[in-house]
Amino acid sequence: MQQADFLPTLLDLLGLQREVVSFGHNVFSPSSPHFAVSSAGEMYQMVQGNFVLHFDGVRATGFYDKSRDPGLKHNLVARQPAQLQEMVRTLKAYLQEFTHRMTENRLRLADRRSPMR
Repeated sequence: MQQADFLPTLLDLLGLQREVVSFGHNVFSPSSPHFAVSSAGEMYQMVQGNFVLHFDGVRATGFYDKSRDPGLKHNLVARQPAQLQEMVRTLKAYLQEFTHRMTENRLRLADRRSPMR
């Protein structure tokens, strides 16, 4: 769970069926993608299920299975598992959408329906 998950989760718990622009998801919905993204400078970390991805904005620099390696000591990037590729695609899309909306000041719901420039 990440901070961005609060709004969609609360709206659902309160029974308020509204469309919102949010970079989070309802944590209780089995159909929602469940992942968390954090950053420190230009380094990003994505956690999804048992996997942790470290990404420098261009390429994956670390990939770990925290269920087998809780200390994140065994980097699996060189093995290029399918889960790594999927998480990189998801993270790139997430960052692109977030950056575009922030730089274009398009965080309102009405802005979501307008065509991308």
